[in-house]
Amino acid sequence: MKLDVVSTVPLSNKARRVIYNQDTGEVVTTQHSSITCWVFQHSASYLVPRVVIHVDPAFQDGFQHIALEQTASRTQRFYVTAGNSVQVINLCEGRAVKVVRNLHHRSITAIMFFNPLKYIITAAVDGSIKIWDDTFQLQVVFVGHSSAVSDLAVYPHGPHIVSASFDCTVRVWNLETCDQVDQVLVSCPVQHLVTVEEVDQLCAYSHSSIQLWRVHHLHRLLTPVSSVIERLQSVEHSDKPTRLLLQCADASVRVVSPNSGIIITTLLLDEEIGLKDAAYAPGQEVIVVVMRNGEVIKCSSASNPCKILKTWNIAESPCTCVCVYEYVGATTSKFQQSTEKMLNARRSKQSSPTLLLAGCEDGRLARLNWNSGKVDFDIKGHSSRVNSLVANVNSDQVISIGNDSVLRVWRVYPFADESLAPLMTLQCGLTAVNVAAIAGLLCVGCEDFATATYATVVYSTAEKDRNDHRPEDDHTASIVAVCSSCKVNIFASASSDGTIRVWNDVNTLIRVLDLKATPTALCFCSERGDLAVGIGKNLHVIPYSEYMPGDLFSKMLSMSDFDSKPSDEPLPLSEDSVEEHNLKRLVKTHSSLFRLTPVHKKLLLLNLFKRSPKTGLCYAMFLSSYMKNFVVLMLGFASEHN
Repeated sequence: MKLDVVSTVPLSNKARRVIYNQDTGEVVTTQHSSITCWVFQHSASYLVPRVVIHVDPAFQDGFQHIALEQTASRTQRFYVTAGNSVQVINLCEGRAVKVVRNLHHRSITAIMFFNPLKYIITAAVDGSIKIWDDTFQLQVVFVGHSSAVSDLAVYPHGPHIVSASFDCTVRVWNLETCDQVDQVLVSCPVQHLVTVEEVDQLCAYSHSSIQLWRVHHLHRLLTPVSSVIERLQSVEHSDKPTRLLLQCADASVRVVSPNSGIIITTLLLDEEIGLKDAAYAPGQEVIVVVMRNGEVIKCSSASNPCKILKTWNIAESPCTCVCVYEYVGATTSKFQQSTEKMLNARRSKQSSPTLLLAGCEDGRLARLNWNSGKVDFDIKGHSSRVNSLVANVNSDQVISIGNDSVLRVWRVYPFADESLAPLMTLQCGLTAVNVAAIAGLLCVGCEDFATATYATVVYSTAEKDRNDHRPEDDHTASIVAVCSSCKVNIFASASSDGTIRVWNDVNTLIRVLDLKATPTALCFCSERGDLAVGIGKNLHVIPYSEYMPGDLFSKMLSMSDFDSKPSDEPLPLSEDSVEEHNLKRLVKTHSSLFRLTPVHKKLLLLNLFKRSPKTGLCYAMFLSSYMKNFVVLMLGFASEHN
């Protein structure tokens, strides 16, 4: 490849830094005591200075590092450092805005602008990394490097940054959890880093080498949420796409499309009272929640935000959990089909075959009337509080977990007055905290704090036996969720130890996924085995291809009957029906994070010419396929030799 010089622009002083402003199409150069913005003219063949900005006298000894705000706004800012101070410059207006001094105890060695959160990030000789908002109010301090930080870069996925240091480490920091999530040792100090958003590569170079790293990011951001996700449920219906029900710590419930991550609708409840449990009936377009004071609230999910329809108080005993059993009535055998025809007349006279089941404080299970909330039928199930109810529609069963460490399986008769009949009682030995079902198999998450035991047990309701795994395969902290994939025939459990463990139908461990983060919720979100995992205030997805073993992966590919239903569209927001404080909660949903767009991918060379242009030119040519305007490379090289 041959590169020809299109034009040459003489400079009065040596250009120390050159950067291309993708948002305005300008080139920004820094000289000894000034900053110049250049515009392309004459069919982009010549550069003409638009404005020359003179800097604070304290910066006239030379700029050490620069950063550019990625925005097309007229208030776009440019940051330059000298010593432990930063000067802020408005490029559009061509003026210095302010100088912020003493940001670190020692000299600043790297600076970057993190666009999604509008943070300015600085690093210093002492190894500290500081996160500032756009008014330079300190937000977070990261400490871990034992030597000077040499460079900063945006991590390809999510709210993370990457730092390199002369202590021969490259570290990844999470801006949401404010903690280090990964660290890599290198043979020699990395001087500069370059990353591209949503491209699984990280490039690092020093004086003697260029290294290309592949970023193996197990989980990818699906959608941000304004509060910690406490529980995830995958809800399926024959007439609707699969949806996710998110139960959050701020007493909100969200319905999300697992294909696109779009939040379809949101239910906002009283944060002071708090939310205990939630269930979703997509066929009825209804969400039912149980509050911590025992109230049961029925809401319509046909609007955004959801509208509260009715509030019930169960007089007999406060409700502790709720479950929707939505009868589908799918049949396969001729006998079942004939039986179905015989019952059609009776069923047409019945109310909806969707049962609303609730667990109570006194251990009873109750079927509530959809319209009035009154108890149509109840039965004693446990000696104390019912902690959880799970519907196993494919086997006409409901599983209940009580505070008495007993797990009970109930046969469901959707069209009978007495809807529940005891089928099986299981004594787990340990405290049962979670359960998931695949036909006649139950995977139970058990724990005992006294012995620090956190295990899963698989029960067969047909053969009435249990399968335990090896003790060395136990989780090392509390199990927060257990889920199942009926199509692939596997279970998964998430724990506070930062791992997700995948089990087969006989409870053999087949995969351990190290998240480098603490999961708060987990469920399968597709028939292929994709996993949706709640990590703090964000919903992430783990594609099946990232973890599924070879034999199961081949089996999955051989199946051609995976349902490919279209994604949902978000419901229009009805702002008139929302109170002001709740409207702020809705707005905050997408403020903490961002969705990556192709525009972000054009920022590859944003910080390229902070460093040595000779080495930088080779490095830029190595990655030039990501950038359309290769002229920036030649400008950087020319500025070094002007």
